Amino acid sequence: MLKGRTVFRPRRAKSLINPMAFEYNFNRPHQSLGYLTPVEYIEKELAKADSKVSPM
Repeated sequence: MLKGRTVFRPRRAKSLINPMAFEYNFNRPHQSLGYLTPVEYIEKELAKADSKVSPM
């Protein structure tokens, strides 16, 4: 049951779940990432790594 709907067909269920899973996994803040979205966390870590690289 998704948002009050009963889904009987697996393909239909998958088409409803995929956008929700994408939203949850990529656009929502995660506690384990310091309440940042995964994209924000990666950007923060890359910036941190770039600042540690010394020029030759």
